[in-house]
Amino acid sequence: MNKQTLNNLTWKYFCEQKKKEIKEWWKEWNIIFIPIGILISVGLLIIINDHFPIIIIASILFILYFFIKGIKAIYNWISSNWKLAKKRALKELNKNK
Repeated sequence: MNKQTLNNLTWKYFCEQKKKEIKEWWKEWNIIFIPIGILISVGLLIIINDHFPIIIIASILFILYFFIKGIKAIYNWISSNWKLAKKRALKELNKNK
């Protein structure tokens, strides 16, 4: 089994899988992000006049929390999909033997 061929097939299947999942995720969630973003923006504009420092600190903490959670989720998502792509590539190489 050629290691370069295995890597090429793994990358091919990994990219196909990611494109499909991202398209499905965007179709499912984009309708929710737009209204929530507008509501949060309007709410912050109303509140920001009275409690500016509190809003800034809360926003920074909120962003940091979800940034860390997001990195962890993305890492798990990518590693699990890499394993699936590698299995698929191995199966194809073994089938072609």
